[in-house]
Amino acid sequence: MQNNTLKLLALSRLAGQSRLRAQQVLRRSRLQNGSFEEDLELFSGSFGDLSKERQILENCSKFDIAVIPIFSVRYPTQLLRLDVPPLILYVRGRRGREEFPSRSVAIVGSRRGDARGVAHTRELSRHLRGHGFTLVSGLAYGIDSACHWAALESPDTLGIPTIAVMPCGLDNIYPRAHEKLARAIFESDSLIVSEYPPGEAPLPYRFLERNRIVAGLSRAVVVVQAAAKSGALSTARHAAEAGIDVFTPPGMLEDPLYGGNHQLLQCGAFLLSSFEEFYEHLGISARETGRSSHRILAQQILRFLLEQGPKHYRELRTKFGNYRLAETLLELESVGRLECSDGIVYRALGEKRHASEGYNVD
Repeated sequence: MQNNTLKLLALSRLAGQSRLRAQQVLRRSRLQNGSFEEDLELFSGSFGDLSKERQILENCSKFDIAVIPIFSVRYPTQLLRLDVPPLILYVRGRRGREEFPSRSVAIVGSRRGDARGVAHTRELSRHLRGHGFTLVSGLAYGIDSACHWAALESPDTLGIPTIAVMPCGLDNIYPRAHEKLARAIFESDSLIVSEYPPGEAPLPYRFLERNRIVAGLSRAVVVVQAAAKSGALSTARHAAEAGIDVFTPPGMLEDPLYGGNHQLLQCGAFLLSSFEEFYEHLGISARETGRSSHRILAQQILRFLLEQGPKHYRELRTKFGNYRLAETLLELESVGRLECSDGIVYRALGEKRHASEGYNVD
């Protein structure tokens, strides 16, 4: 099995049409459950002695990077929707050897997003995260980083909070200014992924290749704010070509920061006008999202109080917001999971393990 991985590493390092053909042939082999080893041998003239590829695996081990080849059961099958999926996926993070989440949404946009765009990104990210979605983006400045931070700052929910896709090797963080963000991603059980081995630089064309992975890992793509020539539009294009729905909110008339949004709407992107319509389009009913949100909020509150001790209602409101907070606290108290003193200070009852169990408040 490792020998096949080494051969795939060799193919992934090819340039131009040679790599493109390998990606197409091996994608088809995986989709059709064909004879992968036989198809791999079609490219035997490109393997060489595999010494460089062995060094890559050693470097990955050094940096605790998981190597997931396209034939692995751990390879995210949603990437097979792409015409040219990565042959190898490199993953960093404590959960990098687990199955990739399918309940994920990409949020992308301009590196120069203004205060309005960043605020919309944070609101959307927190709302989606509160409903258990994993948020995917590109670790870039502006909208991308706002998405990642909002996912990490949201109260704990089940699953992986966020996935960042980089246009270079995972031995270094790009951009370097986001090393703090990267540390927070690792510490939160989130992931950073790439199709490039350690030591590979963020060359210009790799940003566009990165964008297709952002799209491919996602159930839908939301372009929050993008100028007419924003790289985020390439993410939307890759999504559309793979049959992945693209959403975008309208911008202010003649605002250049929303020129790309208007282009997308003209080309058939879905108008993002409300959360309810968005969830309905994804096939998730308002009743389902309401139940999910209520249950997750109850778990979040219990976990927080068990870890932090008794808290004033004002502190809970600051952390969790007003939406359904009082209702959820009352229900938790009525079933003996919380105790309220003086009408405003709440203390969790029971063992810490309850916070991660499937508590039903429907």
